[in-house]
Amino acid sequence: MSYYLNYQNENERMEFIVNYNHNLGYMIHEDHNENKIWAMLPNEMWDEAQNAPIIDPNYNTRILNEAKTNKLNENIKKRDERLNAGIIYKNILFDSDTDQKVNLMAMASFMDDNDTIIWLGKDNDPLNCTKEDLLNMGNIIALLTSSIWGDDGLNQQYINAINNCTTVEEVNNIVINYNNLANPLLSLDINTDEN
Repeated sequence: MSYYLNYQNENERMEFIVNYNHNLGYMIHEDHNENKIWAMLPNEMWDEAQNAPIIDPNYNTRILNEAKTNKLNENIKKRDERLNAGIIYKNILFDSDTDQKVNLMAMASFMDDNDTIIWLGKDNDPLNCTKEDLLNMGNIIALLTSSIWGDDGLNQQYINAINNCTTVEEVNNIVINYNNLANPLLSLDINTDEN
């Protein structure tokens, strides 16, 4: 139900706007010629033909689409954060972007099986790597990428779940979490055990 005021002065008008718009978030519609002002609920809209607020017939669709858009944006943010968070290999955090994978594979292609090279982690922690280590890290990055981006990866699962929602409540109940990927190789927990 909207609220209406036929104001007598500017102070009444401003008080109404502050109370209903600024404090409560209602949309305001004014008729300056007749000193009339309405505060409309989120599910209402102004109907020019009736010169009055009416229930917005598209309100539920609009708020569902807004909720889906917000949840899809949350998915993008969390997906990208996880892709950029890195991988753990031999208790060292390494970059996990595509450039890192390409660099690892390229370097491994120039190495013999017995060669070693120092490879720095994200925090500049060094690891004396064999060719096998470089290939393993590259494979873990590829596994991370496919676990998220693959046809049945988490990204597509979240997109499908969000797009299949029929209510805002269903959308809001989706918890997006890329930190618990099923494969233990993709965990970001550093093992502190010295085995």
